[in-house]
Amino acid sequence: RRGSLKSLTASIVLGLGFLIYVGVKITKPQKTISEDKIFTVASGDVSKTVAKNLEEEGIIDRAVFFELYIYFQKSGRKIQAGNYILSPSMSVSEIAKKLTLGEVVNNQIKLTVLEGWTMDDIAEALADREIVGQRDFLAITPSEFADSLDFLKEIPENYNTLEGYLFPDTYLFAKDSTPAEIAGK
Repeated sequence: RRGSLKSLTASIVLGLGFLIYVGVKITKPQKTISEDKIFTVASGDVSKTVAKNLEEEGIIDRAVFFELYIYFQKSGRKIQAGNYILSPSMSVSEIAKKLTLGEVVNNQIKLTVLEGWTMDDIAEALADREIVGQRDFLAITPSEFADSLDFLKEIPENYNTLEGYLFPDTYLFAKDSTPAEIAGK
């Protein structure tokens, strides 16, 4: 009888400890890094897929905490498709709230510029997504940005391309972006 009471007490203590641990993981930011990231929820993605993708993108540490939160909030079916701006400095509950309320970045198209892409590659990707025309983008010159970006002032005047000055990253562009707005990002 004493053994079963000790086992019950130990189980309760462990259970409470686990609940406190999960509570902290869900309500506190996973990281102090505040770098915003573009995160996309595809139409038809289930909460498990979203959790896995959040973990892979480095927005959350462990998918299981997101899954637990969504499960206990009964909000798995409320996650809405779209592009979101999320940060590792957000808590799991804050991220879940954004995804279930559908706080998407409106009228934005996601484009990942890969390392090694040329101006032609970027222009083609922009045109394929109907963000801006290929010729319009390729017509941009460094002199258009020399006043706002000091390092472009050192480029010779006869160098008429931004080749080598556009950085690989994931960007969100409005459908009606100008070539200058795109290059300025």
